[in-house]
Amino acid sequence: MLDGDIIVFNRQPSLHRLSMMGHRVKLVPGKTLRINPIVCLPYNADFDGDEMNLHLPQTEEARSEANNLLILKNQIITPRYGLSIIGAIQDILLGCYYLTKDMYLTQEDVSDLALEVNYDKELPKPDKREGGKPLWHGRQIFSMLLPKDLNFIRSGKVWKNGKVSKGDVVFKNGQLIDGIMDKKFIGPEGGLLIHKLYQHYGVDVTSEFINNLNRLGLAISRKIAYSMSFYDLDIPNKQKNEIKQILKDTEEQAQKIIQQYLNDKIIPMPGQTKKETFEGKIMQTLSKARDSTGNVVEQVIKEDSTLVNSARAGAGDKILNISLMSGFAGQQALRGNRIDIGYNDRTLPHFKKKDLSPRARGFISRGYAHGIDPIELFFNAIVGRDSLMDTAMRTPKSGYMQRRLINALQDLKSDYDGTIRDSGRMIVQFKYGGDNIDVSKSDGGTIDTDL
Repeated sequence: MLDGDIIVFNRQPSLHRLSMMGHRVKLVPGKTLRINPIVCLPYNADFDGDEMNLHLPQTEEARSEANNLLILKNQIITPRYGLSIIGAIQDILLGCYYLTKDMYLTQEDVSDLALEVNYDKELPKPDKREGGKPLWHGRQIFSMLLPKDLNFIRSGKVWKNGKVSKGDVVFKNGQLIDGIMDKKFIGPEGGLLIHKLYQHYGVDVTSEFINNLNRLGLAISRKIAYSMSFYDLDIPNKQKNEIKQILKDTEEQAQKIIQQYLNDKIIPMPGQTKKETFEGKIMQTLSKARDSTGNVVEQVIKEDSTLVNSARAGAGDKILNISLMSGFAGQQALRGNRIDIGYNDRTLPHFKKKDLSPRARGFISRGYAHGIDPIELFFNAIVGRDSLMDTAMRTPKSGYMQRRLINALQDLKSDYDGTIRDSGRMIVQFKYGGDNIDVSKSDGGTIDTDL
């Protein structure tokens, strides 16, 4: 095996991931086979004991197919829905988020980052000076990766008055003028900037940008210390009292609905029984409580904490997770419904028979940071076990479904007259997909559009 040879990795993933991609070999010291973290998402690789198969194409036809069809740079846009499936993840994404938010860099830092991304042109002019020393804004460094004639505007996140807020992300003449780079722009599964580059500059420019993005994001991450403490989850007493009031109001509304049901005053919705309508109403009431709490927590979360920045960047966490820890966990849903009555007309022996109250049916009124009681822990475990079983059973089912689909469709091809035919030359479709659009080269399944 030599530098530049093509190898093919294969992993049996869930149905909506790619299972096979071609990579070019780069010989490095050591005996460990290494893989770029950027491609973890399309492979669905999570390093928990995953195994992959390595294929070495033997014939000229196999090598040609690997080089033209399977090669990694041709898999940036997925044919499933026409958006990027390869982009910045986790540390890379978080590093680029910090860089473009409010980071200023010294000349030494800028030089280090320029070397990381193989930037061999003149450095941009500094944004400002402090104490006689020049400082560059992170957006200027990020702009070094972009084509010089890139121009477009999209709604996203901006840094304003010391807070992240909604606004326009502006690219002008290859410069990021305003805005923060997050999952929406450079992440997988829909990165707007990656999609823009792919459509207007081609696959080579896009793949070079993603490689440099990888190096830049990791270089920034190495300069920043990520840490978290319980202090990050603390909220002021005023907001704690607001959350207590939300819980009190929710309990009162739930009791009113329960009384209506017990007094036979619930009017059934079309196609539903009275009980189904009652459960739907009470679920809606309890869900609103968690949404309201999320809004309260989001107003006072600390913008300088790693947890919040990770959620804002889309690098793994969500603001909802912070709300569940600082506020309360809310209603535990089992297959879309409240936890149902158990063996003897009650979920646990701690409740009266046929108790319909929120607490008796899986409502958790505490946050994870403050601790939940044994009854709430039991309801939380029910939902957790259901999710675990669902994951364990869904993965082999979807994998087997994919295998059957591949076997059923493997002999279909687009013929010279534009029709789709099988091995017996029987016409399956008169036009590929019914509209002759290659989704991987379209804008979300449409053509003749400008991003």
